[in-house]
Amino acid sequence: MLEIKAPVLSETTKVARVCVEKDQYVKKDDVLFHLGDFCFGNKEMISAINSELNGKKILVMGNHDRGHSIKYYLDCGFDEVYNYPILYKEFFIFSHEPITYLKAPFINLYGHIHGSPNYPTFTKNSVCCCVERWNYTPINFNTILLNLERLQRQMETALNTYKPIELQEEK
Repeated sequence: MLEIKAPVLSETTKVARVCVEKDQYVKKDDVLFHLGDFCFGNKEMISAINSELNGKKILVMGNHDRGHSIKYYLDCGFDEVYNYPILYKEFFIFSHEPITYLKAPFINLYGHIHGSPNYPTFTKNSVCCCVERWNYTPINFNTILLNLERLQRQMETALNTYKPIELQEEK
């Protein structure tokens, strides 16, 4: 995999449209990871949206993308397409669905769950990259790293100030 200084993550066609219309989020030398469910359109629509987007476009296929082949999406303008989660910088796993059984030291960045309150945006092992969580805007990878560091500091502070409850025996 290429060394990427600041990948950008997104999930749906709406984000693609925001990127095309504003052209302020994704620059020509960025790498744009789409974490599945890119577009509910035909080949011409997907190709048209992709042709207007900047950057190298990588698709991690979602459940709504799997009706087509990897070649289909390559023909639509994606530079790389994966049917399964991918490992980034030997530490981050980019996937469509959340990997709920993941343990440290890995961190899972995922889409799929949209606005479901059952999944927090950040945990110590995961980041929900659903567009509903990010105001339908692509996320700069450095923003994710900063928020993960902040969460880790908060957890360390909580552990350092934790005082166990003294149990009392019933008389």
